[in-house]
Amino acid sequence: MLAQVLQVQGTEVVVAKHTDIANRRAMTLLPKQADAIVVCFLNEDSAKHAGILIRRLKRLFPTTRVGAVLWAEREQDIPPPALDEVDFITSTLASTAREALSDAPPSVMAPPPRKIRVRRPLDKSATAAAQPGI
Repeated sequence: MLAQVLQVQGTEVVVAKHTDIANRRAMTLLPKQADAIVVCFLNEDSAKHAGILIRRLKRLFPTTRVGAVLWAEREQDIPPPALDEVDFITSTLASTAREALSDAPPSVMAPPPRKIRVRRPLDKSATAAAQPGI
């Protein structure tokens, strides 16, 4: 239904199943000049999975806005869960269409921390003590 609303507004929409996004095919699903990616989840219980998927999509498409929809039956007074790299979180169809069509710039994702690897010196006495053939 969200795709239909966005198409009526004159946007190009690509609809993907969750199995398509979970593998490497996600890179070929979207055009490089996409303005927004909207990930839909059934309820707020899926917030942890939404955070993981949004982080992955932000790494693949750093210049694209990525948002999450956690569908609700009615407007709730409960604030949506906080997701780190998400550009927008909504719970209704109208607010999702408004955010997806917005011209706001995408948030910049912090680079992952650099791993420091320490090489241990080769202990020659340990290898010399080992008997060959063991």
